[in-house]
Amino acid sequence: MPSQITCANMKFPTLKSVTIAVSFCFAFYSIVGCSAPVRTTKYLDAYDSLPYKDTITVHAQARVAYNAAIVSLQKRGYVLTYNDPAAGSANFEMNSPTKLPEEQKQSEVDNAGPSVGTVILVVLAIILIVGIIYLIANSSDDDSQDHKKDSSKNDTKNSQNRGGRDSRNQFHHNERYHEHHDYIGPFISPMVSQVLSAPPPNPSYLYVLSLDATATSDSTTEIQLKTERLDLQGNEIMNEVQFENKYLNYSIFDGIGKEMERR
Repeated sequence: MPSQITCANMKFPTLKSVTIAVSFCFAFYSIVGCSAPVRTTKYLDAYDSLPYKDTITVHAQARVAYNAAIVSLQKRGYVLTYNDPAAGSANFEMNSPTKLPEEQKQSEVDNAGPSVGTVILVVLAIILIVGIIYLIANSSDDDSQDHKKDSSKNDTKNSQNRGGRDSRNQFHHNERYHEHHDYIGPFISPMVSQVLSAPPPNPSYLYVLSLDATATSDSTTEIQLKTERLDLQGNEIMNEVQFENKYLNYSIFDGIGKEMERR
């Protein structure tokens, strides 16, 4: 009869060994993992205290401001898809495999809380304290526990010997059943397996940005931005989001200002 693995054959780690392992992990993480991860959105912290804004007024003629905005956005990776200089309107698109840093920054602000490293340290500390308390209160040897496990192992083997014949009969019964009732399996199973195993296309994000530049006087121009994000799965649009992200708007406005200073 083939051997079977049961709970009686398995030796579970004691709380003492768990405590030692947690102590090692705690010390290792304290030395190596305590430093905060490098944030790719740190340059956006300057906009934290600023209110949301999607419109800015610049001191320049409409034509100058409009051209500077187009060049600035193209340098950021946006592709110009519509251009009407007379009306001061333009549309841009940018495809990205991940969400923009400005959107990631907004998510960080909205979901501000304890870092993952802090949570890990707290959990390890709790486990370590509980283990130390248990070891101090229960310093007896584990021989009695091993003896109980050996007895349980013998009882389990006897039970397996008695039930082995029934298990084999049940196995042969199930095998005969599948011979009569699963006759379409060889034809259907490979097709289903191929469909289920095919990986889904990688997700991507298409950002659509609209820009309007309107002259408010001979020397001032108002620039307004509108942004939409399309969540793509291959060539299929899964979701459309029109969002208000001040970090994206302010970073674009600053880029336009720097481009105007070069003119």
